Amino acid sequence: MNISLKKAVAVAIAAAAALGSLAASADVITPSSGNGELVLFVRDVNNSERVYARGLGITLDQIATQAQITADTYTGPVDASLNYVLPTIGPDANLTSFLSTSSSYVWTIMGGDSGPANSNVVGNRRYFETIQRDFAVNPATTTNSTLNNYAGLEAMLNSLNGNLPNASGSSTAANGLWGQPSSASGASAPNWFGQGPQNENGLGTAANVYLATSAGGTNLALARIYGFADITLGLDGTLSAAAVPLPAAIWLLGSGLIGLAGVARRRAGAVVA
Repeated sequence: MNISLKKAVAVAIAAAAALGSLAASADVITPSSGNGELVLFVRDVNNSERVYARGLGITLDQIATQAQITADTYTGPVDASLNYVLPTIGPDANLTSFLSTSSSYVWTIMGGDSGPANSNVVGNRRYFETIQRDFAVNPATTTNSTLNNYAGLEAMLNSLNGNLPNASGSSTAANGLWGQPSSASGASAPNWFGQGPQNENGLGTAANVYLATSAGGTNLALARIYGFADITLGLDGTLSAAAVPLPAAIWLLGSGLIGLAGVARRRAGAVVA
């Protein structure tokens, strides 16, 4: 085995080990570690006691570390410089079964970083949200103080951990807590525990994706808001980045190239004749 091949094998083994470590911790979704995991929630509109939940195995550090945020020259009201795109995630058996029981659902993805209490340090607190409101058009008024009051997420996720089976990519088809009326910790989660915009999205509807982070300064300082590619939970339960429509100029260029190709074929035919 030559040196290059040995290096390639070593890299592959290291990558597999890293993925295995991530998978093994996928059921631990509490943000108290300071690097919370994203969690998908789906609620049955016709029976709000039915709430599906699943840890996605994606942590906040995989989206944007505190160091990245601190080093970023922030340009608001929405900064798009971090360029994270959620990978496509297929449904598990619980979600497939869950979606076959009724006909109307809402969904969201939530994840948080509790960080030190009442800390406004840049990037110290990070909260992932999927909402219908477009912050580029209607900017957020989220402040450091708002983020310091998002602690309800930690209580909900701590409670949810008790409902999830202890396995990678684990999920529950009921008692997912998000917006569930009987849930003491999750009943008010759809409006970020009274601190933010509604995070309910219809099945098959694209959601705006943001990461709200602490910005330094006083409690009144506006949070840093980072925007990412829209995501959609499809009718089949597949979670994926929403398709980005091509600019009109691209379509015109494409039609022009097709026209030129047609002209070229006609000329070629004329020469052969």
